[in-house]
Amino acid sequence: MGGSPVGDVMLTLHAVEDGQGMSVKVGTDGTFSSDVVSGKYTYYFAPTSSPKSQEVMSKIPAKYLEGAMDRIIQVRGGEDIVIDIQ
Repeated sequence: MGGSPVGDVMLTLHAVEDGQGMSVKVGTDGTFSSDVVSGKYTYYFAPTSSPKSQEVMSKIPAKYLEGAMDRIIQVRGGEDIVIDIQ
């Protein structure tokens, strides 16, 4: 957000075509690592059990708290996923 990484949250990828949905914890540095099936996904963020997570979640715009068909990312094998929260 505003060029700063968002961390200590869960990122949920919801498959909209091929692919398999999943949730992964985003580290405090804004990165995560996971094996994801190639496909098209919508995504949203959710809190973790960490006390700091609620503070981070309060700064994320509401549109990123649920999946939306106007916010789709294409995931391909071996490529990084970069999500820009605006």
